[in-house]
Amino acid sequence: MVVKHSAKLLLLDSENNALILRRSESHPHIPLTSDLPGGEIESGETPAVAACRETFEETGINLEESVMRQIGKRQFKAFGREYDLYLFVAKVSERPDVKISWEHDQYSWIPLDEVQNLDDGFQPLVTDYLKTNRA
Repeated sequence: MVVKHSAKLLLLDSENNALILRRSESHPHIPLTSDLPGGEIESGETPAVAACRETFEETGINLEESVMRQIGKRQFKAFGREYDLYLFVAKVSERPDVKISWEHDQYSWIPLDEVQNLDDGFQPLVTDYLKTNRA
C-alpha cells in the first residue's frame, strides 16, 4: 500500500485560539468537515516546508519554517490509503488575514481545547499536545 506523507499546521493566536478550516462541498475527501491548513508533502520537501507551502496555498498566510515546531507524527489509514501525518504548531501575536482557497469554504478561530473534539486525523496529536502544553 502506498503511504501518503502529509503535514498540517496548528496555527494559534495570542489567546490560544486555533485556525480551523472547513473543507468545501467540492473537496475530494470528506467535504464539509473540519481541517487544519496543510496537505501532501511533495518530492524533495521536508514536512516543515510542506506545512508552510500548504498553509500559504490554502489560507494566504505566509509563515517561515523557523516559527514552527513539530509536535507529533501519526500513522493511520483513511480513504484506502496509509498516511504519515506530521503536525506542527506556530503562534502568531495577531490574527493574520485569511484568504481561503477552493479547498475550503469557511474558517474560524476556536479555543484550542475545542480542537481536540474535532473528528479528523490530526485530533489525537492535538490531544497529546494539550496534555503537555496547557496555557
